[in-house]
Amino acid sequence: VVILQAEADVAHRVQQTQYEEELVILYVDGSRKPDIPSAACGGFLCNTSGEWLCGFTQKLDPDLRLDQIEKQAILTGLLWVQEMGKRNVLVKSDREEAVNSVNNPLISKSTKDDPLICDIKKVLNSPQWKAKLISILR
Repeated sequence: VVILQAEADVAHRVQQTQYEEELVILYVDGSRKPDIPSAACGGFLCNTSGEWLCGFTQKLDPDLRLDQIEKQAILTGLLWVQEMGKRNVLVKSDREEAVNSVNNPLISKSTKDDPLICDIKKVLNSPQWKAKLISILR
């Protein structure tokens, strides 16, 4: 009986770790050059040791405001990581205002009327994965 319990405990731990996904860190940023006019976003994925895994870039509408570009960078990065099949992600952005507006649990009229914030919240709160968004210093 003791051996069976020990085997069951080991099997449970193996099963538990089988479904735990390694944490990956996604850094995202948006940029706009109004004089050209040009806008883009990009980011890169690394593991918790800081080892670079891969990156992405995407052209954006140059008429977007800077805050919209940063929110689009966050959304694009989240969708990219989700498409890659990663299920545990920490997203880092240097645009504190965008991060705060996404992470604010209160839904203000401006938040409710911002489709980018709504889309980011929907992806962050997806039940298939663990995702967290934080701001970092520029």
